[in-house]
Amino acid sequence: MISVSVPELFRLYHDFSIPTTELCRMLGISNGSLHRLRVQYGLPLRPKRPANIRHKDPTPEEIAERAAECRARRTAEERARGERAGRVRWEMPAYAFNGRDCSFSAMSH
Repeated sequence: MISVSVPELFRLYHDFSIPTTELCRMLGISNGSLHRLRVQYGLPLRPKRPANIRHKDPTPEEIAERAAECRARRTAEERARGERAGRVRWEMPAYAFNGRDCSFSAMSH
């Protein structure tokens, strides 16, 4: 049984400026529990946020700042090699289809 303050649930649920994940965190419940409470109390579905207010495009200055942060995280050795740490050179193996017994066998390069 989920125990939340019903007046608090109604107040927060109808405040559409609060995202659902934040609402669940504030009430200390999971998204599934919120769904069960919504059904139990007959609450309507919350409106979806319009796509145009979800994300704003970064400015050129913000892009440059983020790129500088990413470059600063690379070690001197990585910069010397020109690659990211831990990258392994890997090639996809080639296979040939054998029509007689419907199998694949590795091809030699």
